[in-house]
Amino acid sequence: MKMFLKQLIIILFLLALAGTAQILAQQKELLPDNPLQGRELFTTKKCIKCHAIQGVGGRIGTDLGKVNMDRNFLEMVSSLWNHFPRMNEAFKKEKLLWPSFTEKEMRDLITFLYTVNYFDQLGDPKIGEMLFQEKNCFFCHSVGGNGRGKNRSLDDYQYQISPAFITSQLWNNGPKMAKEMAKQRVPRPVFKDRDVIDILAFIKEKGLTSKTNRFYLQVGSPQKGEKIFKDKKCLHCHPVDSRKKSIGPELISKKLKGSQSYIMSKMWNHGSKMWKKMAEEKIKFPKITPEEMSNLTMFLYFLQFEDPLGSAATGKKLFQDKQCQICHFSNSEGQGIGPDLRRLNLNSSLSIVTAMWNHAPEMQEMFVGLNIRWPRFENQEMTDLMEYIISSQRK
Repeated sequence: MKMFLKQLIIILFLLALAGTAQILAQQKELLPDNPLQGRELFTTKKCIKCHAIQGVGGRIGTDLGKVNMDRNFLEMVSSLWNHFPRMNEAFKKEKLLWPSFTEKEMRDLITFLYTVNYFDQLGDPKIGEMLFQEKNCFFCHSVGGNGRGKNRSLDDYQYQISPAFITSQLWNNGPKMAKEMAKQRVPRPVFKDRDVIDILAFIKEKGLTSKTNRFYLQVGSPQKGEKIFKDKKCLHCHPVDSRKKSIGPELISKKLKGSQSYIMSKMWNHGSKMWKKMAEEKIKFPKITPEEMSNLTMFLYFLQFEDPLGSAATGKKLFQDKQCQICHFSNSEGQGIGPDLRRLNLNSSLSIVTAMWNHAPEMQEMFVGLNIRWPRFENQEMTDLMEYIISSQRK
């Protein structure tokens, strides 16, 4: 009997590990190569008829470029789901067909919407000039012929469009700059919020460069950024799994969320501490090219996109509280109003939410017929519900 119980415990433990590994693998599937892949879908699926992005598009719904997308994948899905009745009403009013999605399309669209906040608004050159003086940048550098550092002119950044150009140089020359500032007794500058983008706006307006060609970078790839994060040994100090002990701050729980320039500012502000710790850990200081910086910051931005692990027990209660079982789990005669989710091949949160979206109009009609209110999901409720549905299929 004892041997049987021991074997049973081992089997249950291995099943739990397998379930956790499956969930983590599903989360990695959400990490895109091209985060802007879904922008075409935003137009072809008629989202743009109601929603604008930074003023471009319809005005029936919210301007999604002005909404803080500080949410993971399933929290964003919850927001869409909660607003379905209003969206469906708008689609009917505009005489538009409800759009259906494949799993890839659903991932691409939500990924695109999540990425919108990554891009900075145009900077203010007047604020940038003031910051350039306040941060003592003129002590070592010049812009447009003004400044003490004539041999360290920043004018060439006038035509280097992406912030990744200048911030990669800030990082690569950071240790040398820190020594020089200490030698000259110049306080090391700390950047906040939009400081970097405003300083760049100042350089672009006042710079006097002989170059005329504009230099652009491709939008960063989270998948490539993840590889850079590992190759540059960032993972040695900063695990992306909150359960692991770390030398430096664990970046997911730190909510490293903001625009590209915000993330780059954080890297600069903590640079001196990181460089010191690298020396202690005998890690070679990593140089970062502009392309690598673009990919790396996009990866860091997407750390918050991955869903946390859900609770099947909490999800089971939600399944009952939201009255999902009325339609989706078979009754004693083996029949339900809707399909029994335990017998469908919906083995990931992405596959489940895609099916939910595609069948939402039919579900709303059924809810009205049964006099049931449209269920809303807040915070981690959708994550827990997905875990319960997936775990019930595994059983």
